[in-house]
Amino acid sequence: MSLEGRIIEFLDAEQLRVAYVRKQDHDRLHVIDPRGRNLSVNGDRVVIVHRPAPEGEFAVIARQISDKVSARQSEVDVELLWQSLGASHREMEATELADLFFAETSPEAASAVFRALSEDNLFFKRKGSQFLARSAEQVSTELTRRQRQREREEFREGVSRTITQLVRQKAAAIPPDAEPILDRIQNWLRYRTGDEVGVLLEEIAGPAKARDAAYDILVRAGRIDSSLDRFLVIAGIETEFSPELIEATQLLHPYVHNGARVDYQNAFTFTIDDEDTREVDDALSVLHDGSEIVVGIHIADASAFVQKGDLLDAEAARRSSTIYLPGVSVRMFPERLSTDLASLNPESPRPAYTVEVRFDEQGNRLGYRIALTTVKVQKRLSYDDADGRLEAGDESLQTLHSIAKQLHDARAARGAITFRRPELKIRVTDGEIEIKKINPNSPSRFIVSEMMILANGLSADFASVNALSVRSRLKIHRL
Repeated sequence: MSLEGRIIEFLDAEQLRVAYVRKQDHDRLHVIDPRGRNLSVNGDRVVIVHRPAPEGEFAVIARQISDKVSARQSEVDVELLWQSLGASHREMEATELADLFFAETSPEAASAVFRALSEDNLFFKRKGSQFLARSAEQVSTELTRRQRQREREEFREGVSRTITQLVRQKAAAIPPDAEPILDRIQNWLRYRTGDEVGVLLEEIAGPAKARDAAYDILVRAGRIDSSLDRFLVIAGIETEFSPELIEATQLLHPYVHNGARVDYQNAFTFTIDDEDTREVDDALSVLHDGSEIVVGIHIADASAFVQKGDLLDAEAARRSSTIYLPGVSVRMFPERLSTDLASLNPESPRPAYTVEVRFDEQGNRLGYRIALTTVKVQKRLSYDDADGRLEAGDESLQTLHSIAKQLHDARAARGAITFRRPELKIRVTDGEIEIKKINPNSPSRFIVSEMMILANGLSADFASVNALSVRSRLKIHRL
């Protein structure tokens, strides 16, 4: 059928639009809409075909058609139409459904049904220009989904109002009905859950200030002790350990040398740390073996006390590291393990991960091995102590300093960049702030940093050569 000179309704972005066909070119229709805009439409997008009309009368007739369709659409009872189909599950055109409901097949009636079923898709599913009645089960499921959606939206609106009030009215009292919301805010802040209150806080306070807003709300509500470190609370970091974790460390036994480990207890081993360090995690040793210099870099080995997958292992994975702040240190492990059993304290056998490196008398590296060892620290030095000993001519420290300088120069020659900017050490004790300027270029700090870089580099090299995963158990390796 030729559509030239006819008024049609076609699908445009899934909506019915009225147009007048000026010209038909095979499957392409050149049309004009009521606003006078020229459009090109595929013929398969045409849904309703109205009577022919002069183009000059199109705008008036289009308004008349629109009024008639709107009036008929208001009469359509979609649920009644669905019920009248009974068990029919075939796809039907709007004209068929109009005949069923209105007992007529006029274009206006078909358009009214098409529009009504498109707007209310609970009972019918549209496929192109046809409709398929949903089953009773599908309708029931969709009703349940819509109800839950409404409940979620209502809840979200209520929570949003409450959070807005809590964020913006800082002087106002916390309303009693806000307790459930406060619970969710506290859980979101503490456990970093994906709770929607987090999304709402970010929308209301801004993404960068959401956690600060949550903290302020919870302090006002008495949910957080304002004396606690704000940074830790906002970051969701707990300063205390659970009773289960404390009990797990209490059950640990002090370390006793294991024959499977290399015995380093007779080597002169020392630590260099800040005066107030309690979690001592690295030590050094230097000995002469004929014409060779053997440097031992010993890292506290907590794996001697922690089993893969146990409570302590899971907690360490969650915390990642010990956090040092001016007023508090938050340990990765409870104190009994971190500052006692695993800490490289003087005159106590301790398990260690050791990188033993051999140098010739000129400081050239000859080889290395990596081993699980037992060490016994003979001397604990502060950085100032070590610097003083270096000036006094301590042979071990001077040897290490010479090797460290050679390692540093070699790295620099390969393109490494070293940043040695002044650092500040800040401590807060009983409200008193102490600020100490640290010289990063002190000889002892230079030694420690270079030895740690060496140990890390050789460990990475060993893992790469032996295709080890992070959790692979290390074996003694000699080159």
